[in-house]
Amino acid sequence: MELAFKNLPFPCFILNKHFEIESASLCAKEIFSETSTFLHLIAEEYRLKTSQFLSASRMSGSIEVAMKEEEASHYYQFYKSKDSYGNLVVYCFPISNRAAELKMAMDRLEKRVLAFNIEFASQKADMEKQAEELKAGKVYSEDLGKLAAGIAHEIRNPLTTVKGFIQLLKPELKEMGKEQYANVAIEEINRANMIIGEFLNATKPSARVKNETSVNGLVREVIMLYESESILRNIKLVSRYDENDNVYLLDSGRMKQVLVNLIKNAMEAIESSENKDRREIRINTNTAADGFSISIEDSGCGMDLETLSQLFSPFYSTKQNGNGIGLNVCKKIIEDHNGTIKVKSNVGKGSVFCISVTNSNT
Repeated sequence: MELAFKNLPFPCFILNKHFEIESASLCAKEIFSETSTFLHLIAEEYRLKTSQFLSASRMSGSIEVAMKEEEASHYYQFYKSKDSYGNLVVYCFPISNRAAELKMAMDRLEKRVLAFNIEFASQKADMEKQAEELKAGKVYSEDLGKLAAGIAHEIRNPLTTVKGFIQLLKPELKEMGKEQYANVAIEEINRANMIIGEFLNATKPSARVKNETSVNGLVREVIMLYESESILRNIKLVSRYDENDNVYLLDSGRMKQVLVNLIKNAMEAIESSENKDRREIRINTNTAADGFSISIEDSGCGMDLETLSQLFSPFYSTKQNGNGIGLNVCKKIIEDHNGTIKVKSNVGKGSVFCISVTNSNT
């Protein structure tokens, strides 16, 4: 056993409880200067990390550290075990400096993400409290704007740092065949930023440009967007337009955003429904001199009273990956047009969303 230890093709040390070297392999003696204290072989910035690793009772796991050789420092991956006398056996496998630096960069990234998660968790309770106040109508629009700005500041900044770090590592990960991990991480960060942006834009007071807009024309455009998807999903789109194609002063881009959101939700509701026989969405317009209404009716799964009571509240969603912002944004857009959005629903039968806007010609 002693002979096998001595002839190991990599550095190996037997240490006592004070981390003093009791024995070393021939390879270790060839590479490192003679010393009785193992930590003297470790680069100074890694000594605390090494000491913690050696002191830990758990034998599994490994660490990467720089060790001082005769002429320079090189990186090694440490593993440990105990011999029959209770001494610590440390196996030092050489690794390339580049691989070690990448591993340590990934460790730093992991620590940054962990720190972000801890910080986010510490603020979560306060954010949920403010969200509940919003649902209860205790916070007005200016406070909603402050909440959105706070979310943007507290979450976007560390997200930007983490994203930049991942982008720096991406070429190295690509060489290792692990580029997909960076892509997934960046995609999720972009999605988080998009969610924050949606909420921030929805609550930010700003001048909106309104132009003369045909409600019938607006609905036709949105239906055209979903014609292909409805065919793929086997969902029938049925439209009925008011014979009077009146024109109103609207922010057409934002109104289109509302309709897109509602039709998308209707399609998802139908996909979730157990009713496979009737799969259709009906869109109707009614126009008058002093305003208009648009109704969107689906044959989807419907909603219960609890869901309906919280439907337009920020952060509330029944979807697995929903953020609870879409319908809240829709409600604000309609209210900015001096309108209302209401919903009726029956579980298992479907839902009807009705948008009513008045005095939109001024």
